[in-house]
Amino acid sequence: MSNTVARAIVQDCFVVPEVTKGTAVFPTLAAHRVVTAGTADINQQASFSDSEEIANSLDVLERFQDQMGAGTWSVPMYLRPSGTAGTAPMGNTLIESLMGVETVDSGTSVTYEQATTKPSFTLWIKKSHTVFFASGACAEAGKLNFTNKGGSKFEISGGFMQMGWAGTDVLASAASTVAVTVTNAKLFTAGAYVAFGADNNTGAGYQIASINYTTNVLTMGEAITADSGAVVAGYLPTLTAVGTVLENKNLAITFDGVAKNLKSLSVDINSPVAWQTDEITTTGYVTEYIEDRRNIKLSVDVLFREQDMSYFYDATQNTKVSVIAVNSVGAGNICTINLPYCELEVPSVSTSMPTVSLSIAGMALGSAGEDSATIVFT
Repeated sequence: MSNTVARAIVQDCFVVPEVTKGTAVFPTLAAHRVVTAGTADINQQASFSDSEEIANSLDVLERFQDQMGAGTWSVPMYLRPSGTAGTAPMGNTLIESLMGVETVDSGTSVTYEQATTKPSFTLWIKKSHTVFFASGACAEAGKLNFTNKGGSKFEISGGFMQMGWAGTDVLASAASTVAVTVTNAKLFTAGAYVAFGADNNTGAGYQIASINYTTNVLTMGEAITADSGAVVAGYLPTLTAVGTVLENKNLAITFDGVAKNLKSLSVDINSPVAWQTDEITTTGYVTEYIEDRRNIKLSVDVLFREQDMSYFYDATQNTKVSVIAVNSVGAGNICTINLPYCELEVPSVSTSMPTVSLSIAGMALGSAGEDSATIVFT
C-alpha cells in the first residue's frame, strides 16, 4: 500500500451550484472547472470544551467535541471571460455567490448584480492523492488588484457547512456488489466520489453512500466489480475550463467618465454571511447562513499631478465618484467593474524619488440599495 507525499502541483478545482443549500452536487460541465491562479485552500476545524468534572488532578481528564462550525475556503483565479458574449466566464458560480445574482442576456452580456440573498455551491478540490469537497459553500469576500503587470486576478474566499473527502487506498478483497472492503475506511467519507483503478463509471465516478469504519466496508450507490488490490481513489472528471485570461496591461480606468492613469487600483468586496452556529442540528454541522451587510473598499495609487488637488476638496465634501475599470481585448473578452457611487478619502502624500504620489482610499456606497457594484462580461 502506497503512502506518498502530496504534491502541490497536482491540484484541480470545481465549483458547482447547489439546488438545495448544503446538498452536494458533483461536477459534470466544463463551466464547473476553475483553473486556480495559486493554491486553493479548504479547511474545517473541530472545537472542544473541557470537562468541568472535578478530579484530584491538575490534568484535564476529558474534553467534549462541540458541534462543527463553518469551514473556510479560498480560491484565487484570473478573470477569464468565455470568449463569447452572453456566455458565462470561468468561475461564474463563485462570482454569482459573491454578488448575489447572475443575469444572462444571450449573445450580449453576463451581469453579476447584488442581491439580499446569496446562492450556495459545492466546492471540489483535488490535492494530489485526495479529493476534498465542501457542501453549503458561500462566497464572502473577493479581492481585485490591478496594476500594469501580469493577469487580472480575482481572489475569492468564504465559508461552508460540511467537508468530506476521498483519499487513495486499495481493495482488501474482490468486489462484485455495492459493498466493497478497503484496507482503511478512514480515508473516505460518505458522499465522496471514487474510481476503481481505470474504472471511473464513464466519467461519472462512483458515489459512496455510507461507510462502516469498524469493518472497513464502503457501501456504494451502485454495484462495483473490481479485483482485490485495485486502487480506490477520490475522483473528479477531466474537463477543460472555459475562456482565456485577461491581462492587466489592457485595463482602462475612468473616474466620472474621465480616463485616469493609475499606478494601481485595488477593490475589496466584502459580502459576509452569518453562519448560524448556535443551532443544534441533527447532522452535527451548521445548516444555515444569513446574509450580512456588505462593505466594499477601494484603494488607488496615482502619480501626483496638479489637477489631482481636487481630490482633497472632494474628500471633505462627501463627493461621490463613479469608478469604472474595463479590461478588454474585444467582444466576448471584456470585463467591466462598475462602482458608481464611491466616496474617496483625503489622499496621503508620499515621495519616492524622483516623483510624488498619492494614495487614496475609498468606499463604494449604494444609492437605492443593492447597486454599489456590478461585474459585467460582454
